[in-house]
Amino acid sequence: MSLLWFLGLGWLIYGFTCVCESHVGTNAGSKRLDCNYRKTCKGVQYDIREAVCCENRLHPGAGLSCCGELAFNPTAATCCEGKVTLGLSQKVSACCGLDAYSPLNEICCQSTVLAKPVPKAQCCGNETIHEEKQLCCGLTNKKKVMARTSNHHQCCGYDQFNTITHCCCPMNGVLEIQHMNSSCCVEDTAQIPQSVMENMSMNPNNPLKKSPSQSLKMQNCGNVAFDVDNQLCCGSIYNKKILARKSSHHQCCGHDQYDNKTECCCSIDDNLKIRLINSSCCEEEAGVEPQTLATQPQRINKTETYS
Repeated sequence: MSLLWFLGLGWLIYGFTCVCESHVGTNAGSKRLDCNYRKTCKGVQYDIREAVCCENRLHPGAGLSCCGELAFNPTAATCCEGKVTLGLSQKVSACCGLDAYSPLNEICCQSTVLAKPVPKAQCCGNETIHEEKQLCCGLTNKKKVMARTSNHHQCCGYDQFNTITHCCCPMNGVLEIQHMNSSCCVEDTAQIPQSVMENMSMNPNNPLKKSPSQSLKMQNCGNVAFDVDNQLCCGSIYNKKILARKSSHHQCCGHDQYDNKTECCCSIDDNLKIRLINSSCCEEEAGVEPQTLATQPQRINKTETYS
C-alpha cells in the first residue's frame, strides 16, 4: 500500500478531529454542522465528504461509493453485484449480471450484453430483433424469430396473423388463426393478450389451456382479457386488478378476494374489509347478496362500484 495513501488517511483523521474539537465553546451551530458528517469506520472517525467506509475499510477520496468491499467513483465507473467496471459512468449505465453496459447502444439479453443493431432493438431469447420488422413468437424459453409481414401482424403461437383481417382463436386448447368474420372471432369479443397468444397452445401448464370438453371463458377486465374460471377482476370500475382465483367460491372484496363460505366482505368506514363469517360485521350483512363480478353489497354507499 502506498505511502501517499497512509498520509492522506492520516490527514483526513487528524484534520476532521481538529475541526470538531476546535469549535467546542465557540460556535455550537457550526460545530454541529461539521460533526454531522462524522462517522466511524472500525473505531476511526472520518468525514463522509472526504472518504467512504466499505466493509470496515476506510478509503480516502471525495465522491466515492462502495461496491462490496471496493470503493469507486460513480461518475467514472459502474458497480454491478460487487464488480467495478471502469470507464462507464453509473449515471448512464445499466447492469447485465456482473457486467455494466450502455443502454444507448447495447442491450442485455439473457445475461449477455449484445450490440443493438438498431435503436429499437428488442430481445428474443439470447438474440436481438428489429421490433418493427421482426416478431418474436413462441414460448418464453423457446422463442422463434420471424420476419414481420406488416406492422399489423402479431404472434399466434409460432405463427403470425393480420389483426385487421384475422384473429387468434383458442379452439379446443390450441391457438388457430381464423378470418375476422368467423364465429370464433365474433364470439371472442375480449382481445386475448399477446403473451397468452404466444404461449397458450404450447404450454401444457397454462391455466387458460382447456380440454376439448371445456370452453375458454374470456371477459374484459378494463382493457385486458381474463379467464373467469381461473381469475377474478377486482376493484373499482376505473382501477381494475386481475387476481388468480383461489377457488370457485372466492369472490372480490375491493382489490382483494375472500372465501364466501368462511368470510364476508364488509363496508367499514366506507372501506371494504374481509372478516370471518361469524363476526358482527358479517351478521349485519346477512341477507345481502354476496359480492360477485357484477354485484356488490347493497348497503355500500360509494361513488365507485366494485366488482
